[in-house]
Amino acid sequence: MGIEALLSSQILGLSESIDDRVAALLQAGSNITMTYDDTANTLTIAASGGGGAAKCQIDVFTSSGTWTKPANCQMVLLKMVSGGGGGGSGRRGATGTTRGGGGGGGGSYHGTWLIPAAQLGSTVSVTVGAGGAGGVARTTDDTSGASGANGGISGFGNYRVASGVGGGNGSTSGGVGGSTSGRAISLGLTTTVTGVAGGSGSGETQGGSVAAISGPVASGGGGGGGSLTAANGFLQGRNGADISLTSIGLAANVAVASPRGTAEGVVGGSATEYYEYSGVGGSGGYAGNTQNGTAGGNGIYGSGGGGGGGSTNGFNSGAGGNGGDGVVIVVSFMS
Repeated sequence: MGIEALLSSQILGLSESIDDRVAALLQAGSNITMTYDDTANTLTIAASGGGGAAKCQIDVFTSSGTWTKPANCQMVLLKMVSGGGGGGSGRRGATGTTRGGGGGGGGSYHGTWLIPAAQLGSTVSVTVGAGGAGGVARTTDDTSGASGANGGISGFGNYRVASGVGGGNGSTSGGVGGSTSGRAISLGLTTTVTGVAGGSGSGETQGGSVAAISGPVASGGGGGGGSLTAANGFLQGRNGADISLTSIGLAANVAVASPRGTAEGVVGGSATEYYEYSGVGGSGGYAGNTQNGTAGGNGIYGSGGGGGGGSTNGFNSGAGGNGGDGVVIVVSFMS
């Protein structure tokens, strides 16, 4: 055999040895297969099976219950919304007196925490705060309205978040709007927080408007109810709070409150819109001179109820709207 043929056969043998050695060293893993074709000198690597177990679990509590920590949970993202305040009802009074509308309920503050799962037990008690009840309509002559009730506080173990305060009662002046000046508590640490106040009810002047929410950190206050002045003039109530995110370049209003009552017999609109569980406020009702005053609208996801309209003796005043119930969202991240 000539030197050229000898070198050629040795090189070919070396290539085959390298192929065999590489094929022996490579090992298939989970859901991976490898096929070595010695004749064709090819190595095929293929994946099979699904993407494995879920790495994230979301639990949304709209009523109180118990959260169970998933296996291999590493971190928990917690968001809580407490109940909104109820709106106050309007005054029922004589012609020639001010029959003020009730104040709108305050919106609740929101709390968000990122919690290492090791700090949590295997189960955690969850409390979802209910919205405060609206003040009841007045069925007796010459009676000021009833204040709305405060919203209930939501909790997740040792974590708490402030709730909305009920709107004031309609009297010979408009009811004061409810506020949220409360506490957010986590593991014994307390922070003073402020939510979105409800609008005041109208009396002899137009009631106070409700500022728009600037982001998903609180729910909206309810609008105040409408009144009848001593001169028997009508003053309309107010809309609940909108949600505006112009500060970060989004549309002026990403969620808009339902309209207030604009004539006798027209109730205040109940809230239906929300953004990241921040509810817009319920809107105020309208006063009644020759018929009953109308109710304020209800809140949603921690927002305040609207105030009820005032009325003339012989006709019921408008009831306050109920505050929106809270919600607790738990996002679990597993390894």
